Amino acid sequence: MRSRDASYTFSLRIYTLILFLSSALFADEYLISYRDVVVNSQLYNHQFYISKSMQKCKGIEQQPIILENPNHLSLEKLLASQETNFYRYTQKIGLEIKDDTLQKKMKISSHTSLTFKTKCFKVDVNENFVKIAYIKKENN
Repeated sequence: MRSRDASYTFSLRIYTLILFLSSALFADEYLISYRDVVVNSQLYNHQFYISKSMQKCKGIEQQPIILENPNHLSLEKLLASQETNFYRYTQKIGLEIKDDTLQKKMKISSHTSLTFKTKCFKVDVNENFVKIAYIKKENN
């Protein structure tokens, strides 16, 4: 005969596994891009775009970044507060840098733009952290 405690533990494990898998399967997908313009060593313009994807992103999920979110901030506010960590993550994915430096009459002027083109990310919001994973397009 089986004891009731053993079946309860088994049921609890199954429910936990289903809950864990469902959160991974139903993570939201977002399109994220940004552009920074630096003129003469000063930040001139900062644009950050984030929107929920209207269509399912097709591709392979890459290595994620995990950001702590103890205050349960929205995704936009969380990325703004942990901007440096997210920028380092996106630099590995693909960041375009364009630099124009001019010298006229002994005066040097520079114009640098950092552009991260729109890419798809899978975002899984948990209780105290957010897991963000880049979805790399499949090459056919």
